[in-house]
Amino acid sequence: MRYIKKQIYANTQYQQNEEIDNNLMNLQKQNMLFFVQKENMKKQI
Repeated sequence: MRYIKKQIYANTQYQQNEEIDNNLMNLQKQNMLFFVQKENMKKQI
């Protein structure tokens, strides 16, 4: 029983870490897009 609890905890942690990684990647993509848009706006002025 204890093993199962540990396994569930490990799986939950793994899923949370995966979600955090995905969120970070999305933020980095948004950051890059924002930077590109900002550079493009500078060129237009």
